[in-house]
Amino acid sequence: MKIEALERFGIPGQVIKRWSADGIRFLLPLQAESVNRYALLDGESLIICGPGTSGKTFCGEMAALHQASSRRKAVFLVPLKAIAEEK
Repeated sequence: MKIEALERFGIPGQVIKRWSADGIRFLLPLQAESVNRYALLDGESLIICGPGTSGKTFCGEMAALHQASSRRKAVFLVPLKAIAEEK
């Protein structure tokens, strides 16, 4: 799934352009499945489990950004101190 397809789910175009400029062109399989099959961007709670480097953190970023752009709250849980400090 191309990153530009996220605009139809309500992700602002400016954000998509920034992600694209950062080198994100396609969603990884876990990310695409989370968006398409499990409705990641519908505003409901979702737990995503997968191996390291499968794209779980970016799923959280997409969901939190979608909620924030709609002026809603989001809770983003991360298991590692390093990721928590980065975010």
